[in-house]
Amino acid sequence: MKNVFKLKDEALAEAYEYFDKNVRSLPKGEDGKVDQYANGLADNDVDAFRHAYVSGVFAKELGTGEAKFYGFLQELLGGNGSSANNSDAAKNMDYWNNDVGRKLGKDSESREQLLKVIHEALKDRKSTRLNSSHLVISYAVFCLKKK
Repeated sequence: MKNVFKLKDEALAEAYEYFDKNVRSLPKGEDGKVDQYANGLADNDVDAFRHAYVSGVFAKELGTGEAKFYGFLQELLGGNGSSANNSDAAKNMDYWNNDVGRKLGKDSESREQLLKVIHEALKDRKSTRLNSSHLVISYAVFCLKKK
């Protein structure tokens, strides 16, 4: 069995690197790599991209059932750089983006293709807004066409 913590760390690094090079510049640390703990990486386009990609990688590498389990566990318990104290609206966005990532991940031939497909989904839905008494966030929700 693959080490899920290592797999998550790899997927996070890949998501941030792709996003930084292809969507918009992200905050960097002294080492020149994206600072995963910087302000501005939550409840927005990069957050949605990251959730979808990590879940997609998990679906590709571990199967959709395990990907769903680990995504749910991450939202429930937090840890490894994320908080379990998100609002219900933020958690629902994360669950939604995780679901989209699993669907795209199981159909992708490679991680590179998955990155590009998620990027296209983000561009196609960039004006979508989640309306909530807590949040109004552009870019944070992907929508898939029913097949």
